[in-house]
Amino acid sequence: MKRFIGGIIFLILLSGCAEQNSSSVASVINYNDELYIAAPKLDSNNYSIDKELGTIQDTVSPTDTKPQKNFSSNYYKKGTVIYSSKEDEDIILVKENDEVILYEKE
Repeated sequence: MKRFIGGIIFLILLSGCAEQNSSSVASVINYNDELYIAAPKLDSNNYSIDKELGTIQDTVSPTDTKPQKNFSSNYYKKGTVIYSSKEDEDIILVKENDEVILYEKE
């Protein structure tokens, strides 16, 4: 009986992990034919907006981790503005609802 209950608990935990992994896809932007990945570990207080680089022109499927077209994203809608960083040319920024989100060149 203990084995049976242990097996059921194991299956429940295993199925929970599978669901969590399938929904955790990184937000990606293709800018200048380079991929930029969301960088939540970087402190946005260390970076500031410099110049407007352009806007998202195409939104692809959220599961597409390598958008092919320049100015495309698997997260942002068409028209979202992309900015350069004053501090690092390998970082681009998106301002969304007064929050600055950092993207690091892959």
